[in-house]
Amino acid sequence: PSFAHVDSGLLLDALPLWLLFALSILLIAAAWAAGFRLASRREAGREERYAGEIMGAVLGLLAFLLALTFDMAMSRYGDRQELAREEAEAIRSAFTSAAYAEEPARSQLRSALRRYAEVRAMPVRDQVSFEDAVSRSGELHAELLRLGELIGRGSSVTDVHATIVGNLDEMMSLHHQRVALGVRSRTPSSVILALYLVMVVAMFTVGWSAGEHATRRYATVGAFAIGFSAVIVLIAALDRPKNRLVAENRQVMEELRAWVNAQPPP
Repeated sequence: PSFAHVDSGLLLDALPLWLLFALSILLIAAAWAAGFRLASRREAGREERYAGEIMGAVLGLLAFLLALTFDMAMSRYGDRQELAREEAEAIRSAFTSAAYAEEPARSQLRSALRRYAEVRAMPVRDQVSFEDAVSRSGELHAELLRLGELIGRGSSVTDVHATIVGNLDEMMSLHHQRVALGVRSRTPSSVILALYLVMVVAMFTVGWSAGEHATRRYATVGAFAIGFSAVIVLIAALDRPKNRLVAENRQVMEELRAWVNAQPPP
């Protein structure tokens, strides 16, 4: 199946990370400049104190939303890593239990699992390689299910068949969970829009305060723009299994592939 268009509302997935970083900085600069220009046309008065209070409240809200969103993205990243470890263990268990099947199903099953370990250890760098890995995994699932049925028909020991099929079922279930978590589980677009809305209001009030005091504070604005944009890019990278900024740890799958290939033939 194709997962190229799972959800058109996933805003962070629609842009390359470098472009997201640049646009965030431009938006911050524009919001600050708008507040500065409007305040510069007014005389400082009794509203100045309230503008400072509003600025502090909005900046606090922005910090809270950023921390919450980053924690959500980091949690999903950790869940993907844990599922990868569980899937590797499931493949290892399936390969081990296949030794108890009768020939020729035993050799065919282990051969299919060796190929499956190769596919699961493949590096995923872009959408094309991701869809290719998902497609090849699906084909191997069908082959493994067919072999499981063959073992069931030919085995006189039902416990052996139940163990092998149970391990294969767990392995495939974990694969589908990883795909679902990696493709469909993202920071909601509504949360991203709320972040940018609060950021625009915050920078508008910062610019307003600077305009009232006739101080431009370019260094402060630049530091805020870079910091906010960097966090947004990091959130987007944590949400994308296919990126080079926060790469998934594939060591567990590479170790599994090495272990499977090191096992002697039946």
